[in-house]
Amino acid sequence: MIRPASGSAGANQDFDAARIFMIDQGTHPDPCAQWSTTSLMTVVGKVARSRPFHDGQIQLKRSVHGTSALAYLAQRGLDPARLVRDGFGRQLQLTIDVSLALMVQSGETVDPVYREWLDLRTSVAGAAAEGDEFALSPAFQTRIRLWSRQASIPDLVDWISPNALEWGLLSDMAESLEPAMEEYSWFTDRFTNTFLSDWAEVSLEYEYRYVIEGWKPAHLPSELLLERQVSPEKVRAELARRFVHGRNSRDSDAIAVLTARALEAIESGNREIAATIFSSARTLDPSDAVLANNHAFCLIPDHPAEALSVLAEARRLGAATLVLEANVATAHLFLGDWLHTLRACDAAVEIGLTLGDEAWLWSIQEGEHNSAVKVDPAIHICSLALQAAAQGGDNASLELWLTRQALVSATAP
Repeated sequence: MIRPASGSAGANQDFDAARIFMIDQGTHPDPCAQWSTTSLMTVVGKVARSRPFHDGQIQLKRSVHGTSALAYLAQRGLDPARLVRDGFGRQLQLTIDVSLALMVQSGETVDPVYREWLDLRTSVAGAAAEGDEFALSPAFQTRIRLWSRQASIPDLVDWISPNALEWGLLSDMAESLEPAMEEYSWFTDRFTNTFLSDWAEVSLEYEYRYVIEGWKPAHLPSELLLERQVSPEKVRAELARRFVHGRNSRDSDAIAVLTARALEAIESGNREIAATIFSSARTLDPSDAVLANNHAFCLIPDHPAEALSVLAEARRLGAATLVLEANVATAHLFLGDWLHTLRACDAAVEIGLTLGDEAWLWSIQEGEHNSAVKVDPAIHICSLALQAAAQGGDNASLELWLTRQALVSATAP
């Protein structure tokens, strides 16, 4: 299961938000003044895409890390309220919406803190969500947006819902974007999205004005922008790509939130729920190869044949990737078809068996519970091929893949 647009055209390969975050965490495990702006923003993003309470208990680490990161960002001249409301506002709205749907779909006991949210969602969504709990509710998200514009930072972090009287006092607001909102949205894309192809249209337009026209933001500290350098050539290339191929139809925020919820379901053993999440997510864009791949990923352990059908569709929708071929190989291995497993691994070699971004893939260990692991696809494909070769008694393939595994491992940092 992969994030959208990984390695796609227009990517700024010199900047890697995930790698920066790992380095800062390795130096200081908790948010601190020594962390980069990117890492602090990454923590806020994680908070926006996660639930504050579980089984009646507050997720204390999430709350502490989130408020700490916001405090350090405030020291650098950012408005923490605007950052949550404007930079991560849509992710927060989607997270609340989808999390409530997941509670209903999975039949879990709803924590009291979510009860008022759930009642509001039910009353607003009405029959629109009947039969499809994962149907996103724009009307409900509008109410969340109204709440977010007037809630305090602690209430935003911990999802403290207004009571019925307070809901009635919330006034409707104009939905037009103001410059400060657009600047914070651009800032969020700039420091949390590695790939330019994942950026919103307005963010790319602001980047063009900033790096090519010399424009300076009015609501952001300019010195912080120096922490990430984006070359004018890459901005022009991404703009040209969108001009030729059209604007991105993918809703990256919605997909990121749905992916986070699906991983939660997988970790709790609810693979069927995870598959349902991505089945609904595909209605956002039926032509999205990434969503099709992620849907198939959730199906592999329990329905490998169905997963292969969805993966074939994903291959038709987009270019072949190492992650997709790894999923195809895994599905065949679940079916005990070692020959087609090796063929999928050979297809990965044709793409290029090189190290890149890690992805969530299924680990198959004989006699053990199958689990989702975050691993480099090239390394995982070598492991799958060796398992298939051993299973089929194919000594020639075994020797070949041992050599390939050694070559891939030798390039690891």
